[in-house]
Amino acid sequence: MRREQIFYVLKLAIFTKVLLVLPFLLLLIVYPAPNNNRDQQRLIQWGHDTPFLQDIPNYSNQLATLPFDGLILDIESPNDRRGLSWLLFREPIDNELLTTIREEFTDYQWGDLTDNFLRVTIYNPDLTWDNWDIWTANLAEIASLARDLGFVGIMFDTEQYPPNIDIFDYPAQNADTPRSFDAYRNLAYQRGAEVMQAIQERYPDITIMYTLGITHRIPWLNAPPLDEHRYGLLVPFIEGMIDASETSVTLIDGYEASYLYLTEQEFLTSYKWIRGGVSLQLDDGQQYRNTMQAGFGLWLDPYCGDGGLPEDGCGFTQAEFRTALSLALQYSDRYVWLYSEHIDWFENQGIPSSWWDTINTFRQ
Repeated sequence: MRREQIFYVLKLAIFTKVLLVLPFLLLLIVYPAPNNNRDQQRLIQWGHDTPFLQDIPNYSNQLATLPFDGLILDIESPNDRRGLSWLLFREPIDNELLTTIREEFTDYQWGDLTDNFLRVTIYNPDLTWDNWDIWTANLAEIASLARDLGFVGIMFDTEQYPPNIDIFDYPAQNADTPRSFDAYRNLAYQRGAEVMQAIQERYPDITIMYTLGITHRIPWLNAPPLDEHRYGLLVPFIEGMIDASETSVTLIDGYEASYLYLTEQEFLTSYKWIRGGVSLQLDDGQQYRNTMQAGFGLWLDPYCGDGGLPEDGCGFTQAEFRTALSLALQYSDRYVWLYSEHIDWFENQGIPSSWWDTINTFRQ
């Protein structure tokens, strides 16, 4: 090949690459940043210290002091120490348990905790895409319970926890039951639509927030193809939920990827990616843009060992947290959720008042 031909091929390759990237860059630039009033924003708590729903009355005095607008709660179950949400894919729900909860909490006075969620965890090592009858029925019951309790909705924990949780991983699924990727993609889409239909039939104006949304599979450009990505089948699953959802339903990408964000550029760029940029890689980008809102998660105490506030470099310092929280509230459409593993807000153990004051300042 002559030198002129080589240069021509190289220029053509560069030009083609620019054409592929340009729509993403344009949408990131022009998609508007949120302009919400602070009183519209909600801060939600979720951590290892969060009690089971049945234990909440033991903390009635503490609830009035918590600097949050809502909690993400699981339901205690005798069949799994982690809670009922870990069983929803594995066995039919105990309706007697739900009846007991309704009797105790339907008229419970939550005070300022106006935006509570029930947790739903996708967890079952034996789960396949072939038969979701048990889980779909269970989800309908959970949605009905959330409605009766006055909760805003469900926190959909889509993270694939070890060991052997790989429902969204096509290579792992294909190893057990060989099928084409298109066959699995169609099944995932179908299950998403069925799940959404079952949920909204019981709770027509429910809010569903995902820990990991479609953006987790497509974080930026040059992500692996869906059939190679561990969360590749999460995309058609959520697309099925989007397409089946009525306009009264609110769907939120909770965006766990923001756990350690510190800068305005991180929040702004991610907001535009959630609301606009990622849609260019979807079959129905317009429907996605019309439906999916942006939320942010902050992990207050990562890598902090056995406990304590992250003042020793293991996570946010107070100054960093103040910045991150302000930006998360500024760039979310409504919800920001705080995750923690070693801090105990309910027992108020070892948390200086300045941390409480920081949160309360941004909630006013």
